[in-house]
Amino acid sequence: MTTSAARDDIPQSVLDRAFAWAVVLGSGTAGPDEQRAFEAWRAQSAQNRVAWQRVEAIEKEFASARAASAGGAAALNRVAEGRARRRRRFAIGLRCLLPVALIAGLLASWLPGPSWEADHVTDVGERRTIPLPSGAIVHLNSDTAVDIARGDDGVTVHLHHGEMLVDSGRAGVRDKPSAATMDGRFTPLGTRFVVTRGEAGTELAVIHGRVAMAPRGGGATVEAAAGTHWRVGRDGIDRRAANGLVPGAWVDGIVDADNARLGDVLDVLDRHHGGLLRYDEAIADMRVTGLFRVDDPQAALTALERSLPVRVDRTTDWWVRVRAE
Repeated sequence: MTTSAARDDIPQSVLDRAFAWAVVLGSGTAGPDEQRAFEAWRAQSAQNRVAWQRVEAIEKEFASARAASAGGAAALNRVAEGRARRRRRFAIGLRCLLPVALIAGLLASWLPGPSWEADHVTDVGERRTIPLPSGAIVHLNSDTAVDIARGDDGVTVHLHHGEMLVDSGRAGVRDKPSAATMDGRFTPLGTRFVVTRGEAGTELAVIHGRVAMAPRGGGATVEAAAGTHWRVGRDGIDRRAANGLVPGAWVDGIVDADNARLGDVLDVLDRHHGGLLRYDEAIADMRVTGLFRVDDPQAALTALERSLPVRVDRTTDWWVRVRAE
């Protein structure tokens, strides 16, 4: 794989997380839990493994300059309120790994540049609204990248990673934008729906109207009605049960949970946290009801700690673990 091809294949967020793990594991403070979490992250996807191989290659090349110290954890506390800011701040963390004189060239060589980025990209903790000429609106959640293209079949919003809410209520029937991911195409027959692209495939939640789902690998088109949840992957289309979280509530800056799993709530907060937010599986099935602000994950964690038998351990604001009390 060439460097250029690798840049196109690996999202910025995956590269950032790989560099973050390098600093965490080299900080001198990582224990068995962190090692297990790292191994689980690496095993989640081929992209994660390729990103980690790059970091290992860098470390091997400059092994003599590596300085594993607790200063790495302190540097991570300043990391990444956004993709552009993360690039600058990772230079601080990487000083724990590399000679200062080589950092600029290394980042230019290994991190994707502006030409890689999609038409619209949000940073961790950032949300954005994109109005379309047709009157439709596309809302982007934290850490999301999309391209918007017009073709013979109308406007298509290509979601590379992250989450978006498409609201086409004010658009004419022929002007309603479709959504697409590497897993399939989603054609609105109504107004509002949420598409999420993660490592396990694409998820669809229909808020109003209907959406026609066509898997990219072929197969029958399935029509999804309002109030339903689906997953589209290489193995087909599956209906999902509601998880107790109101779809698209993040547009209003909140997590709206009604008897939802604590693990699902923490996964949403992790998207906006911008660091390592981990939790023990023993608490994942606890039930949560309430409203939590996505713009302030730390306050949300404090609220959960006060209302549930859990404890939030903060190595730094960036590195957080939630466990049973």
